Amino acid sequence: MQRPPHDDPDRTEELDETLFPSPSDRPLQGPVTLAEVRQGVVLRDRYWLGAPIANTGQSIVFAARDLLREPDHGEAVELAVKVLAESRRQMPYAIARLKREFRQTQSLRHPGVVRMYDLDRELDTWFITMERLEGVSLKRRLDGDGTPLNTAEALRIAFACADVLEFAHNQGTPHGDFKPGNVFIENGGAVRVLDFGTAPDIFAEFSEVAADEGQIPRAATRAYASPQVLDGQAAEARDDIFSFACVVYEMLAGRHPFGRVPSNWARNESTPVEPLPQLTPEQNAQLLRGLAWTREARPGSASELIQSILKPPVPPTAAQLAAVAAPETLPPSPRSPARWGLWLGAAAIVAIAGWWMFYTAQHENVSAGLRPKPTPIIRPATPPPERAAIGVALPANAADPPAAAVSDATPTEEKPRPTPRRPKPRVRIADALVFATEGAPSAVIVLQRDGDRTQPVEVSWKATGGSAHVGQDFDGPTQGVVKFRSGQTSRALYIPLIDDTETETQEFVTIMLSSRTADLGGNTKIKVTIGDND
Repeated sequence: MQRPPHDDPDRTEELDETLFPSPSDRPLQGPVTLAEVRQGVVLRDRYWLGAPIANTGQSIVFAARDLLREPDHGEAVELAVKVLAESRRQMPYAIARLKREFRQTQSLRHPGVVRMYDLDRELDTWFITMERLEGVSLKRRLDGDGTPLNTAEALRIAFACADVLEFAHNQGTPHGDFKPGNVFIENGGAVRVLDFGTAPDIFAEFSEVAADEGQIPRAATRAYASPQVLDGQAAEARDDIFSFACVVYEMLAGRHPFGRVPSNWARNESTPVEPLPQLTPEQNAQLLRGLAWTREARPGSASELIQSILKPPVPPTAAQLAAVAAPETLPPSPRSPARWGLWLGAAAIVAIAGWWMFYTAQHENVSAGLRPKPTPIIRPATPPPERAAIGVALPANAADPPAAAVSDATPTEEKPRPTPRRPKPRVRIADALVFATEGAPSAVIVLQRDGDRTQPVEVSWKATGGSAHVGQDFDGPTQGVVKFRSGQTSRALYIPLIDDTETETQEFVTIMLSSRTADLGGNTKIKVTIGDND
């Protein structure tokens, strides 16, 4: 198949080529004063820039230090500063996209999403301050000799990415450019998803944001974007599923499913995807669902896709086992001795039991280390129904036979036990301190639910005091309720900030929490610090 005419299919690029040149591609009109951005420069008299640590062509990320936020031991706080490449600092659409990335990423308060602190500018140069990560991108891990990742490690990364994508999709935010270059693996093994700035903004209903959105051309990475995105449609959640399936395949195979050819070309050429040898036919079929050409044929979520790949077959039921064992209860055939019926039935039962134990062991070996280990369950002393149905009897010299097998006591009627009360889910505040400058849209407080995810939970909050004032430093309301639906583990509470022109000191507001349906563990308040940007 002929390769399409694109220099680098792994680079994020503008898809609306017909829009150029256009007003959105023209430099800002009037006098422009761009800040000098290089190692050793201090932006806003606060952020000292170190060496560049990433360069995408669209932007540059510098290691940096916040000279104004020094802890007690006197060392400046380390962070990262992301600034547009010099060729794009005058482009309105590039500035609008940087703003959109900040808004969307800050709204997605999830452990797997890099934290962004502030959006600021020096002269006419806009930049983002963000959490500094130590590690390597998944792209760097895969850029080698084509050797796939270890299966367990690949699926561990896939599970982490799926959790982030599902969280973002539940918030109404597709990623729009999911690829190995936007997955970062920290030195400790934690997985982060980067660059939530390509898909349309969830805040676009606000007039000033909508104006920015109109200036931003669509962008994607051709090697990982779905056929729908490359055909001109706006990115949706199931387009992220397609990109996610491409990345999962590449981690397991060591190669791209379509040889890095854009998916719309692969679709038009009916390019087949080679099955992976370490997966069963059923598992390969589930992975191919994620690579379906149409949105409707793909799974509804990234978690559904990765879990379906590892889902074991349904175990045989007691009725099925009884049907297999039926020859034991039939009268002996005149053409065959009774003992043959007994032997055949026993052999069939043992074969089914052996097959099920072998498959389960294989499944557990593949899945080892992918998920946190569940809480141990205390098994009953008597054999489980499945074991009894299979017909495995205890030997005559068993050391500890079940109590029911040796007891001569007369059975007594047991009193019904009261149903134990389900413990309340635990809700905690993710951060000990929340800091935001008044130029940010909101200060964000993340609430994390642990334990039971099935119960609906409500947490009430109220602004109870501090040096910040409602209507002057932050907007209302001053109280409300945060609701966790079934399955949700994280929710965000937003305190809208007011950007004034007065120079003032840092201020704060205290947020108090209470709940009748959740255990807050005594952690019922948090201090929100608002920094001045004038």
